[in-house]
Amino acid sequence: VLITSIVYLQTKSLHRTLAVDSQLSQEMHEKVMMLTYKIQKLEAVISYAFLSRLKVDVESSIKNSDELLKSIGSEITSLRSDKYEVFSDHVVTYQFEDKENSKTYQQLTLDLEKNFLDLKNRIATLLQNRGSFLDAQENLEKKRSLLSKQFRGMMDFKDIHPDGFSALSRSVLTVLSTNSVRDLNFAGRSVFEDAAKNFDGATLKDEHKEKWEKLKSNFNETFDLASKVGASSNDYELMQKEIQHQIILTEAFTRFSSELFNKGQDGAIQTASNTGKYTLVISLVIVLVC
Repeated sequence: VLITSIVYLQTKSLHRTLAVDSQLSQEMHEKVMMLTYKIQKLEAVISYAFLSRLKVDVESSIKNSDELLKSIGSEITSLRSDKYEVFSDHVVTYQFEDKENSKTYQQLTLDLEKNFLDLKNRIATLLQNRGSFLDAQENLEKKRSLLSKQFRGMMDFKDIHPDGFSALSRSVLTVLSTNSVRDLNFAGRSVFEDAAKNFDGATLKDEHKEKWEKLKSNFNETFDLASKVGASSNDYELMQKEIQHQIILTEAFTRFSSELFNKGQDGAIQTASNTGKYTLVISLVIVLVC
């Protein structure tokens, strides 16, 4: 009877350990897996909006992203549920930007929530501006085509001022070929200003002056449009980085839930081992006494 009672109590304890730990870890694992899936889906939706050149696709992406962001927000909030409070001081480790980070469960949930709010605001701004970006991109192509035509009609300017024409060539080719904000400013705008000093100060024939003024006006408009398109591309790259950070933080929870489950299993194995030892010892005592 004594042996049976001990086995029963230990088995009951084993069952309780397995049930509680397994339920929490499995529930958390399912949550973070779903969260990771939704964030990756969000990345695809945003990428589609930036790859497409149609406003109808952008509008569709705005609608889909709104639904996903709302759902992701709810999933993140659920990770701060009171039932997970027991894990608040547990340490979670993860890799980000080639560095190993260690934070408590509570700190990680706060980081996840803060990063999500920043990402949410950035996405809303980017998608709202995407429509005007498409307009700018369409106008940029037209302006570049006109600028190229204007420049080809000014080959005789090299005889008016060779250094000025050299600067003009470099600046025009830069604006025609890149959306890099840095290149546009340093190899486009600044070099064009050097050309402008030469031609604005030169004595030009009426036909040359008319060509120069038209090109100068169109250059400035083309430069502004290219800068706008380039700035939008930089924002998109930054947003992608933030999405990857969000995924990394979420995957840290996945590893944590797996570790939690494994620890529960180790504890259960130890309990089972102890049950066997106690049963064996008591059995020997009974045999010796009898």
